[in-house]
Amino acid sequence: MKALVKTAKGPGHMALRDIEEPRTGPGQVKVRLVRSGICGTDIHIAAGDFFHYFPPVVLGHEFAGVVAEVGEEVEGISAGDRVTAEPTKSTCGECPHCLEGAYNRCERREIAGLV
Repeated sequence: MKALVKTAKGPGHMALRDIEEPRTGPGQVKVRLVRSGICGTDIHIAAGDFFHYFPPVVLGHEFAGVVAEVGEEVEGISAGDRVTAEPTKSTCGECPHCLEGAYNRCERREIAGLV
């Protein structure tokens, strides 16, 4: 499948690449993308002025699509369901941002597509 990949840190270093299609594991779903957005974080990564990522990374972690496959142990989601992404993988749950509900500002937040 085609993906926009940031291949190294610094300005530029962007390439349209063929990458392996992800496999669906336990507790996971595979989404057939319908739309993908380029957000501010992606723009900062492309410009080389954001350094909280580890290349190579695929840009476009904000997306919507249709569930194509459902892995074992997944409940409440079926193939054909329309979905969107919450790119936050984890937060600390302890910092002032997390405690006030602004987890998107957590300094230890892990974001899909960045780590």
